[in-house]
Amino acid sequence: MKPPDQVLADSWPPADAELVRLTTAFCDGRLTAAEGRQLAELLRDDASRAVYRRLVWLHVNLLRLWHEGKVTLPPLPPPPSDRRFSLPLPAGWLGRVAAGLLLAVGLIAAAAVSQQAGGLQRLVALLSPPLVEQRPPRQAGSIAEIIAVQQPVWAEGQPARSRYASIMPGDQLSLLAGLVEVAADTGSRIVLEGPTELTLHDPAVAQLDRGRATVSVGTASAGDGQPRFTLTTPSATVTDLGTSFGAAVSDTGQTAITVLAGLVELLPRQEGAAALRLAAGEAGVTGPQQPARRVDSPAERFVRSLPPGGSSRAEALRRFGWDQARATILLADAFTGSGPLAGTPPGGRGGIGEVAWQTPAAGWQLDPDKGCLVASSHGLATLPFQPEPGHRYQISVTIHTTAGGVGWGAIGLTDDADNPSYIPRGPWQVQRHRTDAEANRAYAGPEQTHPVGRGDRFGGEQTRTILLDTTGSRWRAVFFVAGTVLGEAVVDPKTAASGYVCLAAFPNSRVEFRHFSVAMLPR
Repeated sequence: MKPPDQVLADSWPPADAELVRLTTAFCDGRLTAAEGRQLAELLRDDASRAVYRRLVWLHVNLLRLWHEGKVTLPPLPPPPSDRRFSLPLPAGWLGRVAAGLLLAVGLIAAAAVSQQAGGLQRLVALLSPPLVEQRPPRQAGSIAEIIAVQQPVWAEGQPARSRYASIMPGDQLSLLAGLVEVAADTGSRIVLEGPTELTLHDPAVAQLDRGRATVSVGTASAGDGQPRFTLTTPSATVTDLGTSFGAAVSDTGQTAITVLAGLVELLPRQEGAAALRLAAGEAGVTGPQQPARRVDSPAERFVRSLPPGGSSRAEALRRFGWDQARATILLADAFTGSGPLAGTPPGGRGGIGEVAWQTPAAGWQLDPDKGCLVASSHGLATLPFQPEPGHRYQISVTIHTTAGGVGWGAIGLTDDADNPSYIPRGPWQVQRHRTDAEANRAYAGPEQTHPVGRGDRFGGEQTRTILLDTTGSRWRAVFFVAGTVLGEAVVDPKTAASGYVCLAAFPNSRVEFRHFSVAMLPR
């Protein structure tokens, strides 16, 4: 009888086979768009898919050995300019790997993937670059939208707006920290520097109650020398007649204006006060019951614009101080056991953790063949979990809502395992069955009227993550999906430290949960 490695070697396609060449290019990050379409055609065949799975899983395990320093491989040459996939991994790995390693990791992993319906599609999605968030439509009746953010922290009770959030007439933007840039329909742009409070009444009229803002006025508002934008403060009315100015309002109501370009008129709000006209490079101040006067231009700088886009996952993790290598897994469940989930701790099915799940009496069942928990009735599955001050936590699960229209599955925190409601009461986020009519949402607390950001429209199976930071005086949460930051928010410790981590299902939905985990970063 031939040894197993020889049997595998005999059945392996030649190294110059087209399938091997394209799969290797995919793993090396050198697959062009045309080659990607060619590979997709080859993978319509069952035998080709089996070879593809073995090659990809072998590559993943070789990467692990490479990172652990157990193999040494040369770096890749520069990838083609029209590549479609990006995986910066060592080149030429196929000829360097022994047949024994092929048998050990390739076949075992391929068998595991083949047990799951749609495993190939999920594998491709996992190894492809992060999806780009779709731009949501503007809300009807809005007068502006947020076009860029940098580490925003919104005040408690405020909707935690992210990029593309629509601004309605009268909306207040209360920012504790960070930067936010707003584009009004007139073409004007406003950069807010937290802490600040600004209310946008009209595309050309705003109210700055405190903090700092930079206004850059668009050319569509009016002709030269005519009012283009009006900013009111507790002590003044600022009328922009030109291009750009910075405004700062102190806690005592004093208003300081620095003209960056064009002309600005500073008018104290007391009756009979005289207006002060300022040109580029000039500055002026006024306060309650004070006349407007010129002052030396301050040395401080105003931020005129922000880079487009928002925070990436890597940036947010760095900013929150999350280090995956130092994290400790508190709870994890691969859902590979048998029987009903209720009352079974993760440790009883090969996971970790000493506490037991609590679930609704019916409609929640493990599917060990798929490695998932299936919810076909609404409610919450909960595990006791108590976040403590001074730590950082990462709560994650893969969700696939397979029926229910705009219905959803969710992950979050809650305070009552016996509550018949299906809505978590702490930070949480949802994955819908269909996103054409309603976006997925994230929430800082139980109120559904204040979602974090504008949501996302990622469909299918997605891994959703909540990073909870309890190290400061204010607890914060950041929400992720598909490598994208959905938004950040200040959260109430009373609801965030609520006692349970939960999986939730909306009525009339069917939801599959996979790869649940809770990790903690030590102090």
